[in-house]
Amino acid sequence: MFFQAETENLRIIKGIMDTAIENEEFLRVENLTKSYGSILAVNNVSFSVKKASITILSGPDGSGKSTIFKMLTGLVLPDKGSIYLKGRKVDRFCRDIVRIAGYMPEKFSLYPDLSVEENLNFFADIHGVEHKRREELKNRLLSKTGMARFKNRRARDLSGGMMQKL
Repeated sequence: MFFQAETENLRIIKGIMDTAIENEEFLRVENLTKSYGSILAVNNVSFSVKKASITILSGPDGSGKSTIFKMLTGLVLPDKGSIYLKGRKVDRFCRDIVRIAGYMPEKFSLYPDLSVEENLNFFADIHGVEHKRREELKNRLLSKTGMARFKNRRARDLSGGMMQKL
């Protein structure tokens, strides 16, 4: 079951993967608005995402897609509007969203002169991952993503797909 909704320049396409739980709301966005100075990046956007569904947010350059995702992940605060996760209002950065939702920006936050392993260590430091746990996590992630053999390769020398994995 798929449907489509239009909001200004944005198109929201939704599909339910499991109709048995299609009424369980996972995420709801109401009247989300964000301006950068005099530029209105997102204007009064509302939508919901059901559990076990696929939602596609599409639109032309400058239509506010990245800004919406930055607000959803807490990287940017909305000027107006509300975000609800599993029925609970999210007022600021929410670890629950970060744990269960992914966001893949166009530009990667990698240090090109650092190796794959050095980038992982750097971001582990930022997030306060203890050294003992870090090695275990790093090895598991490198193995799971097939990147173990590239751990000494500089980030700038990775393909786009490998950068996304990293």
